[in-house]
Amino acid sequence: MLELNEAINQLREREPEDVCCSFCGKPQSAVGMLVPGPNSVYICDLCVTRAARLISTRS
Repeated sequence: MLELNEAINQLREREPEDVCCSFCGKPQSAVGMLVPGPNSVYICDLCVTRAARLISTRS
């Protein structure tokens, strides 16, 4: 798990300031964390939480 956290931190250090969540559109400054994906797609911690709740209610 430590390796994953280190990788995320390295990616976050390289992110430009104007990156936004690809799902809700909130800027990096308005969320706790943006997780990078392929092709310049990002998802924020809030959208991850919402998605997890949605998945758990439909399982």
